[in-house]
Amino acid sequence: PYAPQQQQATYGQPLAQPPPPPQHTPAPPQGPPRGKAPQALPPQDPPYGGPPVQLSSPQQMPDSRPSTAQSQRASTSTPAAAKYPPGDRAHIPSHAQPVFDLLSADMARVKSKAPASFKPQVNDTDKRLNILFDHLNNEDLLKDDTIDQLLQIAQYIKGRHFDQAQQTFVDMQTAKGDTEGGVWMVGVKRLIAMSKVTPA
Repeated sequence: PYAPQQQQATYGQPLAQPPPPPQHTPAPPQGPPRGKAPQALPPQDPPYGGPPVQLSSPQQMPDSRPSTAQSQRASTSTPAAAKYPPGDRAHIPSHAQPVFDLLSADMARVKSKAPASFKPQVNDTDKRLNILFDHLNNEDLLKDDTIDQLLQIAQYIKGRHFDQAQQTFVDMQTAKGDTEGGVWMVGVKRLIAMSKVTPA
């Protein structure tokens, strides 16, 4: 029973002839072999079906940096710093000096006679007028024809012709509000209204 021939007959056959593979072995994948997927789209194909885009070309990449001309225009559009400090009135040109004299004098009159309950509004108007006077002193923002209109308003206020002063202010605000206007215009408007109700 332990002869070598029987051992070969019992154990040698499976070693020499392995069993066939199972019938349910899955079929090989239908897709492309691994490592070759990138070749499905040629490198020249543009993304999303658009025209070819050469991202490596610096000429086609938009430059977000401003050009020299744009930088120069930006620098010229930036308002220049004031030549003189706020509150300085020594450099108001002669043609604008009457505007300062008349408006500041009437503002002082209103401050001296206005009721205490109107003190916040009076002080705010005074601050806004001082911004106007700073522009006159630095000779910036305001054009000559705007200064002429301010002089008419100041003269109307002095003569207590408040309707004419108000109409001239409306004309000035309509024509110059977008280009030369600012908080100072509100100061002039309030001074007209306050001066009208303040005793002479």
